[in-house]
Amino acid sequence: MGDYFWLWPTMTIDESLKEFYEANHLDERWMGVVMAGKHLKVLPKRLIPKPLRDWLKVHDAHHLITGYKTDFAGEAEIATWALPRNGLNFGGSSRVLPLLTAADSIIPILAGLILMPKRILRAWRKGKEEYSLHKLDSELVLTMEYDQAKHYVATGEIPTE
Repeated sequence: MGDYFWLWPTMTIDESLKEFYEANHLDERWMGVVMAGKHLKVLPKRLIPKPLRDWLKVHDAHHLITGYKTDFAGEAEIATWALPRNGLNFGGSSRVLPLLTAADSIIPILAGLILMPKRILRAWRKGKEEYSLHKLDSELVLTMEYDQAKHYVATGEIPTE
């Protein structure tokens, strides 16, 4: 992940995510899991409704900005981090989307509380101090530069140029 960090500040979130996926050996076109260092393709993202695909990209942008990894522990941390600031908010999006993403978050959070409670509590405290990009329109987030998105997460303010 760190090999590409120097590119992110001047790139849009969408461009940064492409680099992030490549650096972490993830396939941006497939949902999957990493097992034994290999990405196992489970579901083509094109079959997922657009609001959920957009939510997933913003979720991945949170990994970029917070530094939480994409392994199980990192997923539990990012799910926990997002909750204190209403991180599952979707503005006017689908009414089903919050249910799907909340259901996806519950298992990692509960498992994390059992397996790594200190990390989960740190993620909760960090999340109380920061802001989720999910509160913004996903198209806006994907076109923001990395530094702008990082500024928003830290302050809750969208920087003006």
